[in-house]
Amino acid sequence: MGISRRVFAVTAALVILACAGCGAAGGSGGRIEGAKWVLRQYDSNGTMKNAPAGANVDALFEKGSVSGFSGVNTYRGSCKISGASLAVSNLSSTLMAGPQGLMDLERIYLANLHEASSFTGSGTALTIFDGSGKKVLVYGRGPARSLVGVSWNAINYYNGRDALLAIQDHTPVTALFSQDGAISGSDGVNDYRAEYKTSGQGITISNVTPTTSRTDPNEAMNRQAQDYLAALRLATRYKLTSTGLELFRSDGAFAVTYLAPK
Repeated sequence: MGISRRVFAVTAALVILACAGCGAAGGSGGRIEGAKWVLRQYDSNGTMKNAPAGANVDALFEKGSVSGFSGVNTYRGSCKISGASLAVSNLSSTLMAGPQGLMDLERIYLANLHEASSFTGSGTALTIFDGSGKKVLVYGRGPARSLVGVSWNAINYYNGRDALLAIQDHTPVTALFSQDGAISGSDGVNDYRAEYKTSGQGITISNVTPTTSRTDPNEAMNRQAQDYLAALRLATRYKLTSTGLELFRSDGAFAVTYLAPK
């Protein structure tokens, strides 16, 4: 073999060895579950972009599921975590419309999340990589959620007749849990007060009473207000999620679901 051929062969071998180490590096694992992660950066056509201020896109990975707020809608899906590998599937979301910029962000974010293949997580940051080892989502650790001191905005309520209905877009329906065991808020027609007690994830809500006596010209609003207050009385368990608060009835079905204020 001539010198030129030997040089070529050695060079080719070095290239092959180098490329063998250039595969999809991906993530190294670490902490991912049980924390609220707030989106800081996302990949868009190969370029990492900063998440817009106030977009509040986030994720909570917990017990085989992922849920959060994607810019306009809330979403939920399944996830499988094994070491540093991450697979996200069956993503679904609510169907609200919003500003075009946030709708575009939401579309890209959910597509990136669906492509998740591995992750690197720490106490303060989470990075998700796709199957090629490319970084597609970067999160920062969000603040811990608390039941108390948050003005929760109701989005769904049990109507007492085997249906979970969406709050009508009229007047906000709210609940504020105070440290002293009191609840105050609006049922969409009147202000109300109630009392609550918690034990672990258990909750009892009692003495639910309107503090004003208004009547709405729209009878559907009056019915919603009555059903919402009745649903509060049925709550036996609560769960804080990355985006809100869920109250459950004794059979495990929803009583009321809330979003945290943005």
